[in-house]
Amino acid sequence: MPRGASTPSSEIHFVTVREVQPMSPESEILMGSEKQQFFVHAKLVARQSVALASLVQGGMTEAKERCAFLEDVDARTFTPFAESAYTGD
Repeated sequence: MPRGASTPSSEIHFVTVREVQPMSPESEILMGSEKQQFFVHAKLVARQSVALASLVQGGMTEAKERCAFLEDVDARTFTPFAESAYTGD
């Protein structure tokens, strides 16, 4: 889904950066059947695994459009993952 397109869920989640540093562009990740929106920096997500690196920085459509839909992952699972990517905890 391109940036700016509407989704069924009106709730948007943002993960904050604790340290200010030059970062990669944000990627929009849509979670679960409700397509909850998360915005995360692609570079940080890519550091977590090879598969995620392909998803947000590789040649896949999701990387080019900076938007991925992860139907089998819900917000309760993704939130701690994203916080860990940002904080290193």
